[in-house]
Amino acid sequence: MTLFVLAVAAAVLFYVFVQPRAQAAPTFMVTSDDLPKIIELLRAAPEESFADLLFRPPEADPKEDPAFIQYSIEQGQLGFDWVLTSSRNEGDCDAIRAFIARQHLSVSDRELNQVRYLRVEGPGCESLGRKILNEFYRIPRDAPLEMITEGFDWKP
Repeated sequence: MTLFVLAVAAAVLFYVFVQPRAQAAPTFMVTSDDLPKIIELLRAAPEESFADLLFRPPEADPKEDPAFIQYSIEQGQLGFDWVLTSSRNEGDCDAIRAFIARQHLSVSDRELNQVRYLRVEGPGCESLGRKILNEFYRIPRDAPLEMITEGFDWKP
């Protein structure tokens, strides 16, 4: 089932950023302040569910692939994923790993369907995405983020 989540995430990113916008998957605009509600909905969602939040750090080249964070349900467990499918996520992987370690959280390296990712589960994973957005990348709390979901309905 995790394979399904990562395959869907990769497909969604492809259709959002490679295919023309007219053919893109529907997206929602959220802020990092919405993360607690998103996570609450995700916890109640089925196994194949996920939420991807896409963003460009302030210093990023607008032509560069966006970075993204993902929360997903894997084997019945909520987790934070740093999926290595964009050049930004891959390039920042070591710095993100170090940031996670400074939060006193355990990170595991995983790979499914030839997609590598870092995963954090357990206490603290819920707040990690917000910390990465607001502290690591200095994205303002009210900055708009593009969200792609699967398995639950988002109604702001």
